[in-house]
Amino acid sequence: MAELAGVLRERGIKVSLANGSQMACERAKTGSFDVVVAARDVAEPEDGNLGVMDALSVELPQVPPLLVLVD
Repeated sequence: MAELAGVLRERGIKVSLANGSQMACERAKTGSFDVVVAARDVAEPEDGNLGVMDALSVELPQVPPLLVLVD
């Protein structure tokens, strides 16, 4: 994920990394992002917690598009 973030930054895209839904929500509230990129385990956690898209939809008035990275 960090490598992808570096490539996107080189292209002038604002990137902020988060290690879970809660951190993603906190960062999304403080910045404006065009897209959310999430690993599958963050987008669709198997432990019953809210996925990042669900969490963002609760916290933000408008949710940016979500790209889910899979193996």
